[in-house]
Amino acid sequence: MITVTSYNEDWPKRFREIRDCLRTELAQEVEAFEVEHIGSTAVPGLVSRPVLDICVIVPETSDMASLISGLERLGYIHEAGKGPPGLETFRRKGPDVPFLQHKRDFAPHHLYASVLGDPELQRYLAFRDHLQEDADARAAYAKIKIDLAPHADADEYLRAKTVFITSTLAGIGV
Repeated sequence: MITVTSYNEDWPKRFREIRDCLRTELAQEVEAFEVEHIGSTAVPGLVSRPVLDICVIVPETSDMASLISGLERLGYIHEAGKGPPGLETFRRKGPDVPFLQHKRDFAPHHLYASVLGDPELQRYLAFRDHLQEDADARAAYAKIKIDLAPHADADEYLRAKTVFITSTLAGIGV
């Protein structure tokens, strides 16, 4: 069973807390990078699993090693090869990651890293942006999630979402 919840108005604020922390804390390792809120929690009004999806984006492949080092310093574990192609996946060592002296209550989140312009990253961003703009697509995606959540296992849930995402992206030329 998968848990999905109604959209939470606090998700953008909780994302900004993590984004601002990463911007400050990673500046010593990486000169230039962006932090994007991806996934369903980034789409106002969409039901979602209550876990933020966040991607740190560096301009060049050569910046990735420094980024990984900085994220590991903050308490993230790099799980090379576990995520989608083009996205490096990180697991938190514990619920208080990123490790900071003054704050330890960040929202549950999945963290990814990618290089600007990576095709898989572009797909994530295009899908997010499309759902933010298209109420019909958002409603159709929500229906799939709501219908599947009570009885699907994680693999079945992911497969059904992937079919919808692939079809939607093809429909908008991505």
